[in-house]
Amino acid sequence: MIKINLLVDEEYIEEFMNQLPKGKVVVIEENFEDNKLALENVVDDYSQNKEQFIPYYDSMKNISSWFKEKGFE
Repeated sequence: MIKINLLVDEEYIEEFMNQLPKGKVVVIEENFEDNKLALENVVDDYSQNKEQFIPYYDSMKNISSWFKEKGFE
């Protein structure tokens, strides 16, 4: 496949997208490559330093405690 960049008028984008042949064209969001690289970096950082990351559940408990402490609950 070949990657190209297009600028499409906002008012025409939906019609344009519907006209593209589904099996021949893959639409990639504007920042896809940047987001992919950022995700790879975070996953690599996590795999190298797992002990420095706080599990989601634990971080939510910390936020809950902070809210209680501040009187928001």
